[in-house]
Parts: sequence; C-alpha cells; structure tokens
Amino acid sequence: MHLAVRTSGDPTALAPSLRRILAELDPNVPLSQPLPMASLVRDAVARPRMTTFLLGLFAAVAAVLAVVGLYGVLSYAVARRVREIGVRMAMGADGRRVLRLVVRQGMRLVLAGLVLGVVAALVAGRFLSTLLFGVRPADPATFLGAVTLLAGAALLACSLPGWRATRVAPAEALRDG
Repeated sequence: MHLAVRTSGDPTALAPSLRRILAELDPNVPLSQPLPMASLVRDAVARPRMTTFLLGLFAAVAAVLAVVGLYGVLSYAVARRVREIGVRMAMGADGRRVLRLVVRQGMRLVLAGLVLGVVAALVAGRFLSTLLFGVRPADPATFLGAVTLLAGAALLACSLPGWRATRVAPAEALRDG
C-alpha cells in the first residue's frame, strides 16, 4: 500500500508528522521511508525502460550489420563483375552509368528489405506497444525517419562499391579475365 502526500518541501521532513497521524488512525499500519513521487515513478518504469533500451540497442546493431552485409555483398558482386564492367567501360560507358548500375542493383535489395521491414515492424508494434512511451506503434513520423535513415545508410553502402567499380581500368579488366 502506498500513501501519496503532496508537499512543497522535502518529504522526509514530514515523516514524523505522517507517522503520528497514521498511528492515530491505525497503529498497525507502518510508514516506511518516504520517497519523492519521481523516485516511485522511476522505479515503476525501470524494467520497461531497460527492455526498450536493449531492444533499441539490438536494433541499432542489426541495422549496422545489415548495412555492412549489404556493402559486402555488393563489393563481392562488383569484384565478380570486373570483366563485365571493364567491357562496359571499353564500349563507352562512363563512370556515372557504372555507378548507377551498381547502386540500382543494391537499392533493389534495399527496397525489398525496407518493405518487408515496415510490414514486420507494423506487426511487431502491436505486440510491443506496452514498451512504447510517447509514440504510437504505427507512428508515421517514426517510420519515415527510420526508413530514411536506413535508406541513406544503404545508399552509402551501395555507393562505395559502385565508386570502386568506376575506377576499373578497361584494359586491365579485360587482360585479367
């Protein structure tokens, strides 16, 4: 049982008066150490806050791993296509076209992942709604921010192998094949 008392000062200073009043009302009701309301609220939401923090941390790690994985897959794909890229450049393709080709290939994967991720987040949001504070499970601003952040990181992950592909010397690519 909790007793809430509104005070403008320190709640511990009121403890003797509260003990006396409670003893008059019912001598069997003990008064433990008085605490400020902010402390009670902080203790009440400590576990959900920690759970939410850990979920956010794991989500951030998963996003970094996804971007690094995308970078690795595209780097591998570009390395496997060095001869093709060399032929394209020998036939007149400029660096922008090669960059666009590689980025388009990667962003197709990203688009599919973002669509699946948004659907999964909408479904998971219904189950995790008790852990959300100050935001609805299907908040459009949050979804837009997350999609924009992930798409931007993925665009960077796609651009780096694409930029390296533009540096392929056609003569060396054809000779090494």
